[in-house]
Amino acid sequence: MPKTDKEDHDSKFIKELIEIYKELPVIANLRCGYWYFDKWDGTCYFKSTDGHYGNWSFPTTRLNLHMIELMIQKGGCMIIDSTRKGKKFPDSFSRTIPIWITTINRCIYELKLNNDYFNTQSPYYHDTEEKWDRTLHVPTWISASEIDQLEILIDKFVKLLLNSGADLQGFAKQLRKPIRPIWIGVDTRIWKDSIPSLDELNFHPFYLISCSNPHEHPPFRTYIQGAGDDDESWAPFGFTPPMFWKNREEILDQTQDELIPFIQDLILQSKIQNISINNNNNNNNINQEMTPLDSKFYDKIANVSLFLGSSQELSLSIWNHFDVIINCCEINYQGLANGTTSEGRDYKYYHLPIPDGKHGHVELESLLPESDKIISQSLSEGKRVLVHSAVNKTNCVSIAISVLTKYFNISADSQSLEFRPEPRKTIQKQDITKSFLFIEKFSPQSLPYNLLHNNNNNNNNNNNNNIKKQDNFKEVEEEENE
Repeated sequence: MPKTDKEDHDSKFIKELIEIYKELPVIANLRCGYWYFDKWDGTCYFKSTDGHYGNWSFPTTRLNLHMIELMIQKGGCMIIDSTRKGKKFPDSFSRTIPIWITTINRCIYELKLNNDYFNTQSPYYHDTEEKWDRTLHVPTWISASEIDQLEILIDKFVKLLLNSGADLQGFAKQLRKPIRPIWIGVDTRIWKDSIPSLDELNFHPFYLISCSNPHEHPPFRTYIQGAGDDDESWAPFGFTPPMFWKNREEILDQTQDELIPFIQDLILQSKIQNISINNNNNNNNINQEMTPLDSKFYDKIANVSLFLGSSQELSLSIWNHFDVIINCCEINYQGLANGTTSEGRDYKYYHLPIPDGKHGHVELESLLPESDKIISQSLSEGKRVLVHSAVNKTNCVSIAISVLTKYFNISADSQSLEFRPEPRKTIQKQDITKSFLFIEKFSPQSLPYNLLHNNNNNNNNNNNNNIKKQDNFKEVEEEENE
């Protein structure tokens, strides 16, 4: 039985919970959780390795601040993940997220207290200094000794976050209740008639749903707990959760010998289809009636005309909105060649074929100097620049961080950018972290590659600049090793 059969089975459990908590958005915890359902309202990235015993951490490259915005807008959420055999919940649920929630609650408390943001007239009783919950809530199986160690670390994490440059003031003004985790597994009993509404709760609930079934299964049925974990070790490169769900029935019909060739053919067809779709647009009229740019697919970075976009396939009509396009994925849009509009406006298309994931690190490093030059020069000339990938935003974000760190200063209020007279010659780790946090504000759920700092150092060294060496970012796309 193919390994993918397991995702189809566990998705039924998720659907049952969606029927119960209909008002809440469903969020996939990357990367494992993304395989277990096909209709997500968003994603987050809480790594189990950040919660491993003795390795507890609060990385500023994975702040997940968009989850606070989600609490303000929706009141709560369901986060889906899975874990391997021997556990009911992944460490991302039992430790990483509780650490994150407590750190966020305490930071918000400090900001509310120092800026007089507590609202004693609020209908939410817990929006007061005395009632704001700052307790570390963890599952019952976490020992008292571990809790004591976590308490010491969380105080340090609070200081780290408050001094990181992340913009938390808006969250402190708008968040009227603290956040709290609630754990749900396949054994959890839920009394449908007694579920309180969001307004009745004195906190914003994070329902942490582990769809793993830890029980023994009959010998005639193959079940692999946490099968979606560590997909780089079992999924062919280019095989994604959306591709699985789109072709689920056909995939599950394959024999073990047929499965890998079938999936490889799907990957190839997907690439060919993306290219052919856009080649068919060669005869489109660039000057067709202007349609608004869909902000769902394109994130504008502050006050400069730099946009990040992913997933949305491009056509010739995109030139109505941009003057320069940098395509940083392997799929090439041959129909978007350089040209001039009837009004005499030049547009330029650059293809930087960077593979997605860890496979693209070498190409990313070699092409950063070129992308830095293209973007900085284009923005200085007032042109609108789109950095695009049809796969995800990782390459886009890495390129944007590089150019922002070298060529721009961030304003004191962290709201705008201004060109530097000369490129920055000394780049330190905190400079890149600051650029990342700035970009994340305008392009949520962004993640750079872990080797980006080395890339910047190498590129500047090639220009005989004096670079102060710093430690790398902690691995952003490290495999889950529970």
